[in-house]
Amino acid sequence: MTNKKFLLSSLCAMVISCSDDVGWNNKEPISYRDLAFDEELYGTGQNGFSEIFSTYTGVNASNDISEKEILENQHLMHGSGIALGDVNGDELIDIYIPRIKEDNVLYINKGEWQFEDFTLAAGVAAPNRYSNGSVFADVDGDRDLDLIVTALGGPNSVFINDGNGIFVEKKLESKLNNPGSTSSALADVDNDGDLDLYITNYKRKAMRDSLPPPAISFDNTLYESPDGKWEVVPPFNREYEAEVKGDKLFRFEFGEVDQFYFNDGKGNFNLIDITKENFYSVDGGPIDSHLRDWGLVAQFRDMNNDGHPDIYICNDFESPDRIWINNGDGSFSEIEKTAVRHTSNSSMSVDFSDLNKDGYVDFFVSDMLSQSHIMKKTQMGTMLPTVLLIGEIENRPQYMRNTLFLNRKDHTFSEIGQYSKTYASNGPGLAHLWMLIWMGMRTCLLQQGMFMMYKIQTQLKSRKKWLLRCDPLMNTRECF
Repeated sequence: MTNKKFLLSSLCAMVISCSDDVGWNNKEPISYRDLAFDEELYGTGQNGFSEIFSTYTGVNASNDISEKEILENQHLMHGSGIALGDVNGDELIDIYIPRIKEDNVLYINKGEWQFEDFTLAAGVAAPNRYSNGSVFADVDGDRDLDLIVTALGGPNSVFINDGNGIFVEKKLESKLNNPGSTSSALADVDNDGDLDLYITNYKRKAMRDSLPPPAISFDNTLYESPDGKWEVVPPFNREYEAEVKGDKLFRFEFGEVDQFYFNDGKGNFNLIDITKENFYSVDGGPIDSHLRDWGLVAQFRDMNNDGHPDIYICNDFESPDRIWINNGDGSFSEIEKTAVRHTSNSSMSVDFSDLNKDGYVDFFVSDMLSQSHIMKKTQMGTMLPTVLLIGEIENRPQYMRNTLFLNRKDHTFSEIGQYSKTYASNGPGLAHLWMLIWMGMRTCLLQQGMFMMYKIQTQLKSRKKWLLRCDPLMNTRECF
């Protein structure tokens, strides 16, 4: 199994069409019409979605990786996110597919669901990198779509479009050596008319894949000082921190700090220090240390209806999700501690929509909890005890399950994942909240997550936070 295809980017297009002779139904506050399907073209008389295969479309790029490579660096297993947009101004949607081992691919839409590989002419192959994220956006204000590509281990790049689908690459500044970037999000955060950029960083390679187990053992990485305080042994203090909560000792591996850029209006991005003038703690003071989280996905969305884009950042493992509220001038403050009472544990993705049609945005966060009872028990290998101390009311526990947050319209959110029966979904990778127009209802589309997710040894190996010392009864419970 040296070349097993775990992560596929082949396009399976989903097609719907509307017939011109079908009348509109006017029902306040919306108008709608029934769908009519082209039976001759797509071979079925049923309305709705139909799969179009790569043998017809010409979109046959795959994202292949071997099990050996996964075992050497499990972060390669995250896959890659495609981008869709009209890059050459012909009013047809083109496809960009980033890939881990091979050059990226740009397919130009020729119409009638036919696509042509235009990668070399466009200059967007982005070779010699583990490309895992992409987005089309007009970053220089010339009314065509430019391209941003993130890569595990870097470099991250902006490709400027000349309007005809020909791009020039500009690599983004980074203060990190080989950042383990995962995805990017754009919004005009400072109201100057251009799109600013936030890039989530994970880690190029975890310690478990970099050193043998004895080198990163408890005895080799931590020590107890004479005053009873637990410390991380240098040089491991650059990669780990020790935490004591109650009678329990934890060791947590750091991820990487995210990167935030202001746009000068011409597609030039200036790197901003998150810890200084633009991000503030909930008490109003500046963030005093770099937040080395395991970032997977960020989304800009106006969460409090003040007209300014806020940020929700999905972080993996025990690093908490970050919710930053825009102050209206391009600076951000942490959301109030009691506004969101708990979150998902290993947050994979987030999407927003007004689910109950009250004019306020709600949001859904995907995690990895299975619907199968057997698989749920297998997944417990990565769950650590949630320490809830008496009198602690402003904490924000994390639970391994999907979470769905209903906006209370007072800048707080109620989590209703279990009530809505969306809390478990067999390890989704990405979540999208769609407004399906023929139903008039919001629908959640969940994309399948990572391969090998339920192998017990893989689950245990993937831990970033370890419970190292606790009372004997707790030890028994955690082991059995």
